[in-house]
Amino acid sequence: MVEESDFSHFSPWAVSDIILKVEDVQFHVHKTILALWSSVFSSMFQNLKGRRRHCIPLPDKSAEEFRVFLEVIYPNFQRKIKLKSCTFLLEYAREYMMETLTEKCKTYLEEKFLKNTPTKAQESRVSVVAKILVLAQEYGFSQLEANCIKELVTVEFSTLEKVHPGYENISRDNRLLILERRALNLEKDLEQTMEDLENTKEDLKQAKEDLKQTKQDLKQTKKDLEQTKGGLESTKGVLKRTRKDLKQTAEDLENTKVDLKQTKEDLEQSQIREEEAKHIVQRNALWNSLSL
Repeated sequence: MVEESDFSHFSPWAVSDIILKVEDVQFHVHKTILALWSSVFSSMFQNLKGRRRHCIPLPDKSAEEFRVFLEVIYPNFQRKIKLKSCTFLLEYAREYMMETLTEKCKTYLEEKFLKNTPTKAQESRVSVVAKILVLAQEYGFSQLEANCIKELVTVEFSTLEKVHPGYENISRDNRLLILERRALNLEKDLEQTMEDLENTKEDLKQAKEDLKQTKQDLKQTKKDLEQTKGGLESTKGVLKRTRKDLKQTAEDLENTKVDLKQTKEDLEQSQIREEEAKHIVQRNALWNSLSL
């Protein structure tokens, strides 16, 4: 059943001049537009005679797909290409020798590949790339084919096998190429892993030596700490004795201070008595002189 669209081709419109019948649907189209796109259509229409509106059956086609095809090539509709429609559009382009449509589909596939996003149906990136690869290999898009293979080489084979539809349609040569390149990558990864293991082995050996040296350093440090502890104990004894000596010295200083004070007082008393003795001698000498 063909769905209705915003732009109907199912009845005469805008000087349409030919009818293409697909399944039970008649598409009223314009010879000029189709001829501009396709040399096959152009030759087909040149063989028609008379002015009546001819109806040409196109067997083995889907009416729904043919409607999408027309909406893509008609300039007043310009329907966007999608991954699903791209498959049959490329078939039409090859059948009717439509190079412009082929390039349009190729551009869409290249942009789809670069977008790196899943479709609305939540298809995985791997599924999308696999489908693009199938179309690229079928229609000779060599650079796009190479890009797809390059990406699929990085995918686990078990994951790639689960892609349906897609993987089973990849050509035998490309599947072998993917497997060969993946095998080479695995071989390189294995070589790198072996190299890393050797480096790890050397690192472990060095770490073992470092650990041994660290144990020796800890042992020496413990010994040094024991010696330091003994030295601290000895120093503590010296400090204790020094403190005792200082205390005794302080007491001696206090005693000396008391002795000095007493000596000073004794000196002062001696001076007083000496002065008194001098006065007495002077007084006696005066009395003696007066007596004479």
